[in-house]
Amino acid sequence: MNHTTSIVPTFRALARDVLAAASLPLVIGVPAWMLVEAGVDAGLARALAIGALAVVPAIGFLAFVRRINRSGGTAEAFFGWGQANTKLLRAVVVWFGPLFVAPRFAAEVVHATGRQGFSDGLGRAALLAAMAVMALGLRTALREGGLSAPLRYRDEESWVTTL
Repeated sequence: MNHTTSIVPTFRALARDVLAAASLPLVIGVPAWMLVEAGVDAGLARALAIGALAVVPAIGFLAFVRRINRSGGTAEAFFGWGQANTKLLRAVVVWFGPLFVAPRFAAEVVHATGRQGFSDGLGRAALLAAMAVMALGLRTALREGGLSAPLRYRDEESWVTTL
């Protein structure tokens, strides 16, 4: 019996998720980019725009992770992740995402205002805060009872098992 599968539906689902997750970064990034490129020397407004541009990639990534892990979403339907796993990853993004983005935003805004005395110290503090948040997020996700291997990877005939 010939059984063929296609990865095309998975790519389509991922493309839909990327497009859906791109809305928030675009809403934040396009006006910020326009303000920075306009050459407005408005001090705080320009600094806020520079800060927003600095965190847009992180916001996009977090929105994408949250999108694929929605209930009944791509992670469950195509990757075989269980509902408990996707729920845990959504919680990690919701709770730790803002703690990761906020210090970076603050550091970029202060740096863009030109106050060098605060900028260096706040930049270091933002880096330490981001590292601590990533460590806590990973610890939460990987703790005992946290993420578990999808069922298809625990199957004895799985390609992972043969490795």
